[in-house]
Amino acid sequence: MRCSQRGIHFEALHLRHEKESESAHRQTRPSGIGLASAVAVLFAFYINYHSALIYAGLGGSATAAVWNFIVRQKVASCCRPVELQSAITCSHCAHQRTEVMPTDACVYFYECESCHTTLRPKSGDCCVFCSYGWVKCPPTQLGVSCCTT
Repeated sequence: MRCSQRGIHFEALHLRHEKESESAHRQTRPSGIGLASAVAVLFAFYINYHSALIYAGLGGSATAAVWNFIVRQKVASCCRPVELQSAITCSHCAHQRTEVMPTDACVYFYECESCHTTLRPKSGDCCVFCSYGWVKCPPTQLGVSCCTT
């Protein structure tokens, strides 16, 4: 699969829209649980005192808060902007150079302009940006399978 700039852009927008609509749907459930818990606590405390109902309501409020936190973290992690510049550091001479990462191909070889060493991806990495760059390549940033041919 080759990654095109427009493909990554549109895929990122689609994933962002899908996650936002999914999160909006999911955030009504924690709100509903929180509201029901608040009503249970108020009822148990002011109308008919029952300590078990108060603790159940407080537990429901805590559950709703944790659920809402998890949903927000998932949405925030998928909606980060994609960085297209990364500084590559040569493993031989420690020379650094900022490069623009391509979105339509992987960079398997990179020649250091200082010592002319050819850098190759480390084992388990898809490209030299993932191995020697400060920022991972765009497909990896999006969580997409990176540029396999």
